Amino acid sequence: MIAFKWLQRGAVGPFSGFRWPRAQWVTADAREGYGIHACRVDDLPFWISDELWRVELDEVVAQREAQVEARRGRLVEQVQAWDAAAFAQACAAHAAEIAGEASPYVADARRRASQGFAGPASYISAVAAVAASGDPRRYAEERRWQARWLARELKLDQAGALTA
Repeated sequence: MIAFKWLQRGAVGPFSGFRWPRAQWVTADAREGYGIHACRVDDLPFWISDELWRVELDEVVAQREAQVEARRGRLVEQVQAWDAAAFAQACAAHAAEIAGEASPYVADARRRASQGFAGPASYISAVAAVAASGDPRRYAEERRWQARWLARELKLDQAGALTA
């Protein structure tokens, strides 16, 4: 299975601190929850980090709400089109469209975006959608909008292929 993996600069796992070798298979602990975690296209907004990689997974053991887990994985290629600043700015602008410029969430999303913090900007933008509407379902809708934005800008199809 081809999926995506967010890593810190230098191909380092944000939670594990593990430095991923390029193109080499990595095998995880066999206990549930300790596997190789990756994203489908729709999961991308939930795990934003410095670098985005296409990853090949083997022995998928779980498909969860916002991630997949496998026993083995390897980095295939870094997605060079990832632009954290552009994504953060797009999220803040979309939050302004939904919640209005007077929203304190919009101000916070714009501040985070200006600092280059794409993960917090995208999260705050999703919270702004809920606050503006009073409808908790707007959080998931905003995350879906973010996933579509990422897929379009990064030229990804739903299967994880890079499109022309």
